[in-house]
Amino acid sequence: MEVAAKPDCAPSLRNVEYHDSDFDFEDWRIDVEAQGLCAASSVEETTDWDTQSQAWERFHQQHNRGVFFKERRYLLVEFPELSSSMTRGTRTSVLEIGCGSGSSVLPLLKANPDLNVHACDFSRQAVSTAKQSVDALAMPPHRSCLFVCDVATQAVGTCLGAALQDAGAAVGPTSEAPSQAPSQVDHLLLVFVVSAVAPADMAAFMRNAAGALKPGGCVLFRDYGLYDLTMLRFPPSQRRAERLYERQDGTLSYFFTKEAVEELCAAAGLVLVECSYCCVQLVNRKNGKPMRRVFVHAKMMKPHEAASPS
Repeated sequence: MEVAAKPDCAPSLRNVEYHDSDFDFEDWRIDVEAQGLCAASSVEETTDWDTQSQAWERFHQQHNRGVFFKERRYLLVEFPELSSSMTRGTRTSVLEIGCGSGSSVLPLLKANPDLNVHACDFSRQAVSTAKQSVDALAMPPHRSCLFVCDVATQAVGTCLGAALQDAGAAVGPTSEAPSQAPSQVDHLLLVFVVSAVAPADMAAFMRNAAGALKPGGCVLFRDYGLYDLTMLRFPPSQRRAERLYERQDGTLSYFFTKEAVEELCAAAGLVLVECSYCCVQLVNRKNGKPMRRVFVHAKMMKPHEAASPS
Protein backbone atom coordinates (compact mmCIF):
# COMPACT_ATOMS: atom_id res chain seq x y z
CA MET A 1 0.00 0.00 0.00
CA GLU A 2 1.51 3.29 -1.10
CA VAL A 3 0.85 6.54 0.72
CA ALA A 4 1.70 9.82 -0.98
CA ALA A 5 4.15 12.08 0.82
CA LYS A 6 2.70 15.32 2.09
CA PRO A 7 5.46 17.90 2.55
CA ASP A 8 4.49 21.37 3.76
CA CYS A 9 0.89 20.31 4.35
CA ALA A 10 -1.38 22.46 6.46
CA PRO A 11 -1.68 21.08 10.01
CA SER A 12 -5.20 19.81 9.33
CA LEU A 13 -3.87 17.67 6.46
CA ARG A 14 -0.87 16.05 8.12
CA ASN A 15 -2.84 12.89 8.87
CA VAL A 16 -4.57 12.68 5.49
CA GLU A 17 -3.56 9.62 3.51
CA TYR A 18 -3.94 9.45 -0.26
CA HIS A 19 -3.87 5.99 -1.83
CA ASP A 20 -3.72 5.30 -5.55
CA SER A 21 -1.70 2.08 -6.03
CA ASP A 22 -3.05 -0.45 -3.53
CA PHE A 23 -3.43 -3.02 -6.32
CA ASP A 24 -2.64 -3.31 -10.02
CA PHE A 25 -5.51 -2.32 -12.30
CA GLU A 26 -4.61 -4.70 -15.15
CA ASP A 27 -4.47 -7.66 -12.78
CA TRP A 28 -7.86 -6.62 -11.37
CA ARG A 29 -9.36 -6.19 -14.86
CA ILE A 30 -8.21 -9.66 -15.93
CA ASP A 31 -9.59 -11.17 -12.73
CA VAL A 32 -13.00 -9.47 -13.08
CA GLU A 33 -13.40 -10.43 -16.73
CA ALA A 34 -12.25 -14.00 -16.13
CA GLN A 35 -14.89 -14.43 -13.43
CA GLY A 36 -17.59 -12.74 -15.47
CA LEU A 37 -18.36 -10.41 -12.58
CA CYS A 38 -19.70 -7.70 -14.86
CA ALA A 39 -21.26 -9.52 -17.78
CA ALA A 40 -23.20 -7.43 -20.30
CA SER A 41 -26.98 -7.58 -20.21
CA SER A 42 -29.52 -7.15 -22.98
CA VAL A 43 -31.25 -4.23 -21.23
CA GLU A 44 -31.97 -1.40 -23.66
CA GLU A 45 -31.24 2.20 -22.87
CA THR A 46 -34.48 3.52 -21.36
CA THR A 47 -33.37 6.41 -19.19
CA ASP A 48 -35.22 9.69 -19.66
CA TRP A 49 -32.29 12.13 -19.62
CA ASP A 50 -34.60 15.09 -18.98
CA THR A 51 -35.46 13.69 -15.53
CA GLN A 52 -31.87 13.71 -14.27
CA SER A 53 -32.07 17.22 -12.82
CA GLN A 54 -35.26 16.22 -11.01
CA ALA A 55 -33.62 13.07 -9.64
CA TRP A 56 -30.65 15.00 -8.25
CA GLU A 57 -32.94 17.68 -6.85
CA ARG A 58 -34.85 15.00 -4.94
CA PHE A 59 -31.57 13.50 -3.72
CA HIS A 60 -30.34 16.80 -2.30
CA GLN A 61 -33.75 17.59 -0.79
CA GLN A 62 -33.57 14.30 1.09
CA HIS A 63 -29.99 14.98 2.25
CA ASN A 64 -30.13 18.69 3.03
CA ARG A 65 -28.69 18.72 6.54
CA GLY A 66 -25.11 19.79 6.10
CA VAL A 67 -22.45 18.00 4.07
CA PHE A 68 -23.75 14.58 2.96
CA PHE A 69 -20.40 13.13 1.92
CA LYS A 70 -17.27 13.38 4.07
CA GLU A 71 -15.03 16.36 3.39
CA ARG A 72 -12.61 15.47 0.60
CA ARG A 73 -9.43 16.68 2.27
CA TYR A 74 -7.44 14.21 0.16
CA LEU A 75 -7.94 16.49 -2.86
CA LEU A 76 -5.18 18.79 -1.58
CA VAL A 77 -2.82 15.81 -1.70
CA GLU A 78 -4.07 14.41 -5.00
CA PHE A 79 -3.94 17.85 -6.62
CA PRO A 80 -1.04 19.83 -5.09
CA GLU A 81 -2.00 22.79 -7.29
CA LEU A 82 -4.67 23.52 -4.68
CA SER A 83 -2.39 23.43 -1.63
CA SER A 84 -0.88 26.44 0.11
CA SER A 85 2.61 25.00 -0.50
CA MET A 86 2.04 25.56 -4.24
CA THR A 87 0.11 28.84 -4.25
CA ARG A 88 2.54 30.43 -1.74
CA GLY A 89 0.68 33.66 -1.16
CA THR A 90 -0.54 34.05 -4.76
CA ARG A 91 -4.28 34.54 -5.05
CA THR A 92 -5.56 31.55 -7.04
CA SER A 93 -9.08 30.79 -8.24
CA VAL A 94 -10.76 27.41 -8.60
CA LEU A 95 -14.25 26.55 -9.78
CA GLU A 96 -15.84 23.28 -8.78
CA ILE A 97 -18.59 22.08 -11.08
CA GLY A 98 -21.07 19.77 -9.41
CA CYS A 99 -20.34 20.90 -5.86
CA GLY A 100 -23.17 18.99 -4.20
CA SER A 101 -23.45 19.96 -0.54
CA GLY A 102 -19.87 21.25 -0.34
CA SER A 103 -17.66 18.22 0.36
CA SER A 104 -14.82 19.69 -1.72
CA VAL A 105 -15.41 23.41 -1.25
CA LEU A 106 -15.18 23.36 2.55
CA PRO A 107 -11.79 21.67 2.99
CA LEU A 108 -10.25 23.82 0.24
CA LEU A 109 -11.44 27.04 1.88
CA LYS A 110 -10.22 25.88 5.31
CA ALA A 111 -6.80 24.64 4.23
CA ASN A 112 -5.61 27.31 1.80
CA PRO A 113 -6.23 31.02 2.48
CA ASP A 114 -4.82 31.84 -0.98
CA LEU A 115 -7.70 30.09 -2.76
CA ASN A 116 -10.89 31.70 -4.01
CA VAL A 117 -13.17 28.68 -4.26
CA HIS A 118 -16.24 29.15 -6.45
CA ALA A 119 -18.72 26.36 -7.08
CA CYS A 120 -21.89 25.50 -8.94
CA ASP A 121 -24.41 22.70 -9.26
CA PHE A 122 -27.57 22.27 -11.29
CA SER A 123 -29.47 21.43 -8.11
CA ARG A 124 -30.77 24.52 -6.33
CA GLN A 125 -31.08 22.56 -3.10
CA ALA A 126 -27.44 21.45 -3.31
CA VAL A 127 -26.24 25.03 -3.78
CA SER A 128 -28.43 26.22 -0.91
CA THR A 129 -27.09 23.53 1.43
CA ALA A 130 -23.47 24.16 0.42
CA LYS A 131 -23.91 27.91 0.85
CA GLN A 132 -25.18 27.45 4.40
CA SER A 133 -22.05 25.45 5.27
CA VAL A 134 -19.75 27.99 3.61
CA ASP A 135 -21.47 30.90 5.35
CA ALA A 136 -20.91 29.15 8.69
CA LEU A 137 -17.14 29.45 8.10
CA ALA A 138 -17.47 33.25 8.18
CA MET A 139 -14.95 33.65 5.35
CA PRO A 140 -14.45 37.00 3.58
CA PRO A 141 -17.19 37.16 0.93
CA HIS A 142 -14.75 37.43 -1.98
CA ARG A 143 -13.35 33.96 -1.26
CA SER A 144 -16.35 31.96 -2.42
CA CYS A 145 -19.30 32.35 -4.76
CA LEU A 146 -21.86 29.58 -5.18
CA PHE A 147 -24.46 29.54 -7.95
CA VAL A 148 -26.82 27.35 -9.95
CA CYS A 149 -25.77 26.30 -13.46
CA ASP A 150 -26.49 23.38 -15.79
CA VAL A 151 -23.10 23.10 -17.44
CA ALA A 152 -24.35 20.66 -20.08
CA THR A 153 -26.49 23.44 -21.58
CA GLN A 154 -25.11 26.72 -20.20
CA ALA A 155 -21.81 28.59 -20.50
CA VAL A 156 -20.53 28.28 -16.96
CA GLY A 157 -18.06 31.14 -17.43
CA THR A 158 -20.95 33.49 -18.17
CA CYS A 159 -22.87 32.16 -15.16
CA LEU A 160 -19.81 32.64 -12.95
CA GLY A 161 -19.33 36.20 -14.16
CA ALA A 162 -22.96 37.05 -13.42
CA ALA A 163 -22.78 35.42 -9.99
CA LEU A 164 -19.62 37.32 -9.07
CA GLN A 165 -21.20 40.60 -10.16
CA ASP A 166 -24.26 39.83 -8.04
CA ALA A 167 -22.03 38.95 -5.08
CA GLY A 168 -20.11 42.21 -5.46
CA ALA A 169 -23.35 44.18 -5.49
CA ALA A 170 -24.60 42.28 -2.42
CA VAL A 171 -21.56 42.99 -0.22
CA GLY A 172 -21.17 46.56 -1.43
CA PRO A 173 -18.06 48.48 -2.56
CA THR A 174 -15.65 47.11 0.05
CA SER A 175 -11.99 46.30 -0.48
CA GLU A 176 -12.84 42.61 -0.28
CA ALA A 177 -15.53 42.66 -2.94
CA PRO A 178 -14.40 41.89 -6.52
CA SER A 179 -14.11 45.12 -8.50
CA GLN A 180 -14.53 43.15 -11.72
CA ALA A 181 -16.27 39.88 -12.47
CA PRO A 182 -13.78 37.51 -14.10
CA SER A 183 -15.38 34.66 -15.98
CA GLN A 184 -12.29 32.45 -16.08
CA VAL A 185 -10.44 30.66 -13.28
CA ASP A 186 -7.01 29.11 -12.76
CA HIS A 187 -8.33 25.60 -12.09
CA LEU A 188 -11.51 23.62 -12.69
CA LEU A 189 -12.41 20.86 -10.26
CA LEU A 190 -14.51 17.99 -11.66
CA VAL A 191 -14.96 15.40 -8.92
CA PHE A 192 -17.58 12.66 -9.36
CA VAL A 193 -19.67 14.91 -11.57
CA VAL A 194 -19.14 13.94 -15.22
CA SER A 195 -20.25 10.38 -14.36
CA ALA A 196 -23.67 11.84 -13.48
CA VAL A 197 -24.07 13.45 -16.92
CA ALA A 198 -25.88 11.66 -19.73
CA PRO A 199 -23.21 10.29 -22.11
CA ALA A 200 -24.74 12.18 -25.04
CA ASP A 201 -24.18 15.44 -23.12
CA MET A 202 -20.66 14.79 -21.82
CA ALA A 203 -18.77 16.42 -24.72
CA ALA A 204 -20.89 19.60 -24.51
CA PHE A 205 -20.45 19.58 -20.73
CA MET A 206 -16.65 19.46 -21.07
CA ARG A 207 -16.58 22.18 -23.75
CA ASN A 208 -18.73 24.50 -21.65
CA ALA A 209 -16.59 23.77 -18.59
CA ALA A 210 -13.36 24.49 -20.46
CA GLY A 211 -14.73 27.89 -21.43
CA ALA A 212 -14.42 28.99 -17.79
CA LEU A 213 -10.72 28.10 -17.65
CA LYS A 214 -7.88 30.56 -18.22
CA PRO A 215 -5.34 29.68 -20.94
CA GLY A 216 -2.67 27.60 -19.22
CA GLY A 217 -5.17 26.60 -16.51
CA CYS A 218 -5.84 23.02 -15.51
CA VAL A 219 -8.86 20.75 -15.17
CA LEU A 220 -8.49 18.52 -12.10
CA PHE A 221 -10.56 15.38 -12.70
CA ARG A 222 -11.51 12.44 -10.49
CA ASP A 223 -14.38 10.06 -11.19
CA TYR A 224 -15.51 6.44 -11.08
CA GLY A 225 -13.39 3.96 -13.02
CA LEU A 226 -14.04 0.71 -14.85
CA TYR A 227 -14.69 -2.25 -12.51
CA ASP A 228 -15.04 -0.12 -9.42
CA LEU A 229 -16.75 -2.02 -6.62
CA THR A 230 -19.96 -0.04 -7.08
CA MET A 231 -20.09 -1.01 -10.76
CA LEU A 232 -19.80 -4.70 -9.88
CA ARG A 233 -22.61 -4.40 -7.34
CA PHE A 234 -25.19 -3.10 -9.82
CA PRO A 235 -27.65 -5.79 -10.98
CA PRO A 236 -28.02 -6.24 -14.76
CA SER A 237 -31.52 -4.75 -14.59
CA GLN A 238 -30.04 -1.33 -13.74
CA ARG A 239 -27.65 -1.26 -16.69
CA ARG A 240 -28.69 1.38 -19.21
CA ALA A 241 -25.77 1.36 -21.64
CA GLU A 242 -22.12 0.35 -21.74
CA ARG A 243 -20.62 1.24 -18.33
CA LEU A 244 -23.74 3.28 -17.49
CA TYR A 245 -26.10 2.40 -14.64
CA GLU A 246 -29.14 3.97 -13.04
CA ARG A 247 -29.42 3.96 -9.25
CA GLN A 248 -32.68 3.21 -7.44
CA ASP A 249 -33.24 6.95 -6.92
CA GLY A 250 -33.02 7.64 -10.67
CA THR A 251 -29.55 9.22 -10.70
CA LEU A 252 -26.90 8.02 -13.12
CA SER A 253 -23.50 6.48 -12.55
CA TYR A 254 -21.05 6.10 -15.44
CA PHE A 255 -17.72 4.28 -15.09
CA PHE A 256 -14.79 5.66 -17.07
CA THR A 257 -11.93 4.04 -18.87
CA LYS A 258 -8.79 6.07 -19.43
CA GLU A 259 -9.61 6.07 -23.14
CA ALA A 260 -13.04 7.64 -22.50
CA VAL A 261 -11.41 10.42 -20.48
CA GLU A 262 -8.88 11.02 -23.24
CA GLU A 263 -11.72 11.37 -25.76
CA LEU A 264 -13.54 13.92 -23.59
CA CYS A 265 -10.32 15.86 -23.16
CA ALA A 266 -9.82 16.06 -26.92
CA ALA A 267 -13.47 17.00 -27.49
CA ALA A 268 -13.01 19.99 -25.19
CA GLY A 269 -9.83 21.16 -26.94
CA LEU A 270 -7.70 20.43 -23.88
CA VAL A 271 -4.26 18.83 -23.57
CA LEU A 272 -4.06 15.71 -21.43
CA VAL A 273 -1.28 16.01 -18.86
CA GLU A 274 -2.01 13.04 -16.60
CA CYS A 275 -4.43 10.13 -16.75
CA SER A 276 -4.29 7.01 -14.61
CA TYR A 277 -6.37 4.54 -12.65
CA CYS A 278 -6.41 5.10 -8.89
CA CYS A 279 -6.72 1.71 -7.20
CA VAL A 280 -7.76 1.90 -3.55
CA GLN A 281 -8.33 -1.12 -1.33
CA LEU A 282 -10.54 -0.63 1.70
CA VAL A 283 -11.70 -3.14 4.31
CA ASN A 284 -15.30 -3.70 5.28
CA ARG A 285 -15.37 -3.12 9.03
CA LYS A 286 -18.28 -5.50 9.55
CA ASN A 287 -16.99 -8.59 7.76
CA GLY A 288 -13.31 -7.81 7.22
CA LYS A 289 -13.59 -8.37 3.46
CA PRO A 290 -11.51 -6.22 1.06
CA MET A 291 -13.33 -3.67 -1.08
CA ARG A 292 -11.60 -2.61 -4.28
CA ARG A 293 -12.36 0.90 -5.50
CA VAL A 294 -11.25 2.14 -8.92
CA PHE A 295 -11.20 5.81 -9.90
CA VAL A 296 -9.76 7.69 -12.84
CA HIS A 297 -7.43 10.59 -12.02
CA ALA A 298 -6.61 13.11 -14.72
CA LYS A 299 -5.24 16.59 -15.34
CA MET A 300 -6.03 18.50 -18.53
CA MET A 301 -4.48 21.82 -19.52
CA LYS A 302 -6.08 24.54 -21.60
CA PRO A 303 -3.52 25.59 -24.25
CA HIS A 304 -2.58 29.23 -24.57
CA GLU A 305 -3.60 29.03 -28.20
CA ALA A 306 -7.06 27.55 -28.34
CA ALA A 307 -7.07 24.06 -29.80
CA SER A 308 -9.91 23.05 -32.08
CA PRO A 309 -12.18 20.55 -30.30
CA SER A 310 -12.26 17.25 -32.13
